[in-house]
Amino acid sequence: MNGAMYHEILSKNLLPSARALKMKRGWVFQHDHDPKHTARATKEWLRKKHFKVLEWPSQSPDLNPIENLWRELKIRVAQRQPQNITALEEICMEEWAKLPATVCKNLVVTYRTLMPDGTFTTQRIRIEVPKVDAVFVGTGDLFAAMLLAWTHHYPTDLKMACEKTFSVMHHVIQRTISYAFEMAGPGKKPSPAQLELRMIQSKADIEDPAIVMEATVL
Repeated sequence: MNGAMYHEILSKNLLPSARALKMKRGWVFQHDHDPKHTARATKEWLRKKHFKVLEWPSQSPDLNPIENLWRELKIRVAQRQPQNITALEEICMEEWAKLPATVCKNLVVTYRTLMPDGTFTTQRIRIEVPKVDAVFVGTGDLFAAMLLAWTHHYPTDLKMACEKTFSVMHHVIQRTISYAFEMAGPGKKPSPAQLELRMIQSKADIEDPAIVMEATVL
C-alpha cells in the first residue's frame, strides 16, 4: 500500500466509520509513523478536513498487540528466504499455520493512564485469540480503530474495552469467512476479494458487539 491508496481509504471510510461508531465531537484520529501515514498528501488532506490527529512519538510501542504476531511471522518467513512473490505467499501461509496457539494466547495489551495527580497507572490485559485459517486485509487497522474507540468509551475499564474490541473482530471475521466460502463454492478457496472484511454488514456488531471473548486482568 502506498500513500495514494491510504489517502483513498481515508477519504472513503474515515467519516463513515466515525459516524457508524457514534463518535462524539472531539474524537481524535490515530495512526503511526508509517511513510504512507506521514506523506505530504495525507497530512494535507487531514489538515483540510480539520481532523484532529494524535501525536505519535517515535519508537513508541504499538497500540495493536497483533503487531507482535506479525513480527514473529516476519522472522519465520525471512529465515526461509523466499525468492519471488509466489514463494513468499506460500511460505507466509505455511508459517502462519505453524504458529503455535501459545503465541496467540500470550498476546498482552498494556495501557497506561495519566492520573489527575500526574502519576501513571498501568493496566495489563491478556486475552486468548483463536487462529483463523485465512488471510485478511485491514484487520490490523480495524483492531487499532476499535481499541481506540472502546478505550475512549470505557476510559477506566481496559478489560471491557478489550472484550468489546476483540468481540468486534470475532463477529466481523466470522461474517467475512461465511460470506467468502459461500461465494467461493464447495471445496474452493476464497479469493482475496471475497475475503474483504464485511464492514457495512457488521455495523450492528461494531456499534454494540455481543461479548464472545473474555479478557483476564494481569
